[in-house]
Amino acid sequence: MEFLISTKMNTKFMDDNYLAKWLNAEITDEVLKSYVGEADFKIYYKIKKDLERFESPKFDTEAQFKRLKSKIQLANAHKQTARVIKLIPTWAYSAAASVALLLAAYLFFFADTTLSTNFGEQTAFNLLDGSYVKLNSKSTLSYNKRNWTNDRVINLNGEAYFEVEHGKTFTVTTKIGNVRVLGTHFNVKTGANYLNVTCFEGKVEVLINNKKIILTPGQTYQFAENTEFNWTVELANPTWINGLNTYQNTPLFVILNDLESQFKIKIDASKIDKNALLNASFENNDLNMALKTIFVPLNFDYQLKNNKVILAKK
Repeated sequence: MEFLISTKMNTKFMDDNYLAKWLNAEITDEVLKSYVGEADFKIYYKIKKDLERFESPKFDTEAQFKRLKSKIQLANAHKQTARVIKLIPTWAYSAAASVALLLAAYLFFFADTTLSTNFGEQTAFNLLDGSYVKLNSKSTLSYNKRNWTNDRVINLNGEAYFEVEHGKTFTVTTKIGNVRVLGTHFNVKTGANYLNVTCFEGKVEVLINNKKIILTPGQTYQFAENTEFNWTVELANPTWINGLNTYQNTPLFVILNDLESQFKIKIDASKIDKNALLNASFENNDLNMALKTIFVPLNFDYQLKNNKVILAKK
C-alpha cells in the first residue's frame, strides 16, 4: 500500500507549528485536520499510532536554545562591531524534531527493503517468515516488511530461487507475470519480455496475460517473445546455485544477458539472430571456457578484447 503526503501544506500550519503542538497534545485532532486536510491527517494519525508503541527521545529544546544564545552573546562581546542576530524561535526546534520523527517513522514502516547483486555475485538470505532466497547475479528483489506475515509479496527483476515456508500466499511479481504459492521450492527468472518458472516442490501458480498455469515438481513454464513453452526436469534445485547455468528452448538473448551479468562483459551480437532458441550450458567461473562452450557449437566466431565480445557467423 502506498501513502502520498501532500507537499502543498497550509502555510499558517507550518508557521504556527501546529504539527508539533498536535504531537504534544496541545491541539485536538479536529484543529489539525482543519489545517492539513482529511487525506494528510489520516497519514499523520496512522504514523502517530504506530509511534506510540515506541518511546521517542525527549529533546530539551529550551535548554539547548538558552545555551546557543549564551554562546552567541559571548562571541559578540569580543567584537567591536555590533551585529544584529535573528535567532530561530524556540518552537522551530521542536517542529523540526517532530517532522524528522514523522519522516523517519514513515520510512521505517512503509519503505521497501531492497536487495541486489552485482556482476558475477550471488547472495542468500532468509525473509522474515524464515523463507530462504538465493539471488543470482545482477538481480534485484524488494519487499515490504510491514505486515509481511499476512502480505508476502516480492518484486523481482532477474533470477532467484525460493524455498518458501508455509503460511499466507507468497507472491513473486515480475514485469511479465506473477508467481503465487503457499509453501514450496521454485525458481523464477525474468527479464525483458521473458519469464521462466520451475517448480521443485509443492505447487506453483503462474499468472500471465489473464491465464493461470499450475506447475508441479519437475515442471517448467517459459514465456519468451510472446511464445510459451513447457517441459520437465529431473532436478532437486536449479543448477545455477551450484555454478552451472543450463538452458532449454531458451532465446539466445537470454543466454547473452546471463554471460554479461556473470562476467561483467559487453556482447555485440548485432550480426546474430538473438531470438534463436537454444539448448546450452556454461560454468559461471571461467569466462573463456563459457564463451567456447556456448559459441563453438553454434559455429560462431567471437573476439574478446577489453571485456567486449564481438560475435559473427562463420
